[in-house]
Amino acid sequence: MDSKITGLTHFNISALREVFTSNYEDGSLVLTETTATFVDCPPQEAVKALDSAMTRLPTRGHPRHSLHAVRRKLVRLA
Repeated sequence: MDSKITGLTHFNISALREVFTSNYEDGSLVLTETTATFVDCPPQEAVKALDSAMTRLPTRGHPRHSLHAVRRKLVRLA
């Protein structure tokens, strides 16, 4: 099952690309201008991956600040 979230901003997409570089390069994360699709990843697993990535970031500023909306949208899918 894929997890697709829509209505993302440029900053949301930029933050996802920055945090999930390897996933973006291997095709398990597909990004467009306003959407992100976690391929073969249920929403619960996508939230866990995002939480794990966010723990390695500074507590303020970009990209962490831009990932909160992405997380909320994934939680709504779960």
